Amino acid sequence: MSAHRPLRVFLSCSEHDLSVARAYYEKFRAAGWIQPWLEEEDLLPGQDSRLEIERAVRNADAVLVFLSSRSVSQEGQSQRQLKLALDVADEKPEGTVFVIPIRLDNCSLPHRLGSWKPVDAFPADRQGRAYERVLASLRLRADSVTGQPPSTTSSPEPKSQPTPPAGNVNITIHGNVTGNVVVGNENQVNGTRDENKPKGSK
Repeated sequence: MSAHRPLRVFLSCSEHDLSVARAYYEKFRAAGWIQPWLEEEDLLPGQDSRLEIERAVRNADAVLVFLSSRSVSQEGQSQRQLKLALDVADEKPEGTVFVIPIRLDNCSLPHRLGSWKPVDAFPADRQGRAYERVLASLRLRADSVTGQPPSTTSSPEPKSQPTPPAGNVNITIHGNVTGNVVVGNENQVNGTRDENKPKGSK
C-alpha cells in the first residue's frame, strides 16, 4: 500500500443504524486520511450490489460493524456483510486489526464476533469517546499497512501584522489645535488645522 493512499474503511450497518453510520462516514471523509465506503452513499444505481459490496470489503483495510439490539436479530443484507467481513478477516494475519464492532446499545455480540473487543457508543455521553477509540484503532491499522502513522494537516500559523514604521505621521484635525500630540516615545503626530473648514465646525 502506498503511503499516500488513504485507509479504506468499509462501514457495515442495518437500516436501523444507518444514521449513526452516516455520521461516521462524514467524519471520516472530513478527516482526509480515511476513505470510507457505505452502501447507501457509494453504491451507484444499476450496479450489482453483491458484487460491489464484496469488492469493497475485500479491498478494505478495516471494516466497522455497527450493532444494535434490532440489527443483530435482523435477517438480510447486514448479516451477509458481516459474514463476508468475517470470512475476509480469517484470511488476515493473526492479530490484524480488521473488524471493529461498534455497539450502539447493550446488545449481545454475534457468536463469531465474540473474540473481537467492541467499542461501546452508548449512552449518549460516550459517543464522542467511542469515535476517538475507533480512530485510535484505525491509526494503528494505518501504521501497520503503510509503515507510518497517518499524516495530519496542521492549521496554518496566523500571519503577524506588519509593524507600522517609526517616524512622523501627518494627520489633519478638524477644529482648534493648541499643540503637538505625542504617541509613544518616538512617533510624533504634527497637528494641522484644515483651513477649508469654517471656524467652529466640528
